[in-house]
Amino acid sequence: MTVVVELDPSGHRLKYVELLCRQGAAFWTSNEVVTSPEFRVINPVPEQLVILRDDRTPLAEALIDLATRYNRVVVPDADRYLAIFCTVALRRPWLLRRFSLLLLRDPRVGLRPRSLLKRALASLLRLLGSAIFVLDSDGISTPRRWPRLCPIADPPLIDSQVLTRAAGIRQARAADAQRSDVFRVGVFGALTDRKCIASIAEACVAVNAELHLVGGVSQSAWPDVRTASRLLNQRLLLDDRFVTDEELAMAIAGVDVCAVVHTNTGPSGIAQLSRIVGTPVLLGGRAAVLRRDGDYSCPAIDGPQLATALRVALSDDRSLRATPSNAVPVFARALLSGKCL
Repeated sequence: MTVVVELDPSGHRLKYVELLCRQGAAFWTSNEVVTSPEFRVINPVPEQLVILRDDRTPLAEALIDLATRYNRVVVPDADRYLAIFCTVALRRPWLLRRFSLLLLRDPRVGLRPRSLLKRALASLLRLLGSAIFVLDSDGISTPRRWPRLCPIADPPLIDSQVLTRAAGIRQARAADAQRSDVFRVGVFGALTDRKCIASIAEACVAVNAELHLVGGVSQSAWPDVRTASRLLNQRLLLDDRFVTDEELAMAIAGVDVCAVVHTNTGPSGIAQLSRIVGTPVLLGGRAAVLRRDGDYSCPAIDGPQLATALRVALSDDRSLRATPSNAVPVFARALLSGKCL
């Protein structure tokens, strides 16, 4: 018996839950998650597989209880819980071998004290028997300098039919762009202040482009969104809501460049999805390190330098092919088995 633990509905987290629970795993979560807009849209798990957390029980005790009742406990967002797992290690160290922990940010990257602490905690938990996986959405995992931290590809949760439709939209948009003097640049997913929306808007003004913002806008991002609206006026298109995987793929296919410009280092499922549907990707700021062959990059996050990079991307007439991914079955098998495949 397997159980998946997730207490945050944002980003790709519930999509990972859906993928894992398709294999029959139960889902342990909170009432806040099952009543969230994200849960209602994705509807990742049949009701009979949902187990609600008792908020009166400390999380470490709850995890110990789950590990005594299930053969495998999968945590798809384990970064924030590493210290709590150390509490589990102090009280029931033999239970750690039942955990599969997915880290969304590679602990082997960075020299800040927080990164070093995370690195040490992850290595300790691995040595005590936990299966530690590192999300690799961009194929840039650093060498394995630490014991058995297993890179695992970020699975795009779109099927072949959606990919076919998205490819058709991409081809149509590519043809339209050649006849138009107004380009389309998109920023997608959870829209937070880390995505540099105001700087991208400034760059869009310089290159005569529309800016499409598709995804839920956080409170931290609204100042940037208002700045973008002032700069672009009618050339800003905002869809402020949590969108489905299919809607996201279609929106990405309908722009000329997907801008992934971040103020922090971390994986980008949006960049991977763009590559899958064949939309060019501009990686800026800290996200520039995620560059793959065929991507465009700019290490800066200021508008003028992003505009220069956008001009290069928009003037390139290369035809990008959609790149289907086989990461879904590997992702599920690895986390559910606790084995590095």
